Amino acid sequence: MTAWLARAAGEERGRSGIQVVSRTDRAVFRFLLPRILEMLAAGHLPQGEDLGRAMAQFAPGRADSWPEAEWAFLQRFAGQMLDRAIIDEDWPLGLFETMQLLSDGGWPLQRLLRQAMADPELPAALSRLWGRAGRRDTLFPGTWSTGAGRMLCETFVSPLMVERIMNFAMADGTTADEYDAAMRAADRLLRGL
Repeated sequence: MTAWLARAAGEERGRSGIQVVSRTDRAVFRFLLPRILEMLAAGHLPQGEDLGRAMAQFAPGRADSWPEAEWAFLQRFAGQMLDRAIIDEDWPLGLFETMQLLSDGGWPLQRLLRQAMADPELPAALSRLWGRAGRRDTLFPGTWSTGAGRMLCETFVSPLMVERIMNFAMADGTTADEYDAAMRAADRLLRGL
């Protein structure tokens, strides 16, 4: 399967510069999608960017591609995958990498952002991501589609998010390491406002 993903998401381009995707490729992707989702659910991700390119190319998260029952399943799967990225600190993809994979795969970024913002565990997840000692990379790693960076900033870089992270830092049960990470994350956000 990983070899097929590499070929299907490869760099070959047609005369117009657009990736050539045949009906057969779409049918094979549709056949492989349950196995791909199973790999994602188990956290066994193929190395490299082939999965992300294949998700962007075949867009399984677009509603017009599926019958209603399959579409409902894919919506639940995406929601649970995002939940896992927020809650599970051992998840192999970070929160924003998971969000980017889903968004590139056709799931609406606005819906993913609303779900993340409604999750009470979001401040802990952001603290883990942005509050590690010595972290210097961007707030939103990856190559996002046009307009996504603005939406991410409007959603996450705000006084409200600083307040939520500070509340997490001060909550009962927050460990000393979590407190330190939350304070660093809040400081990063405050410098970005």
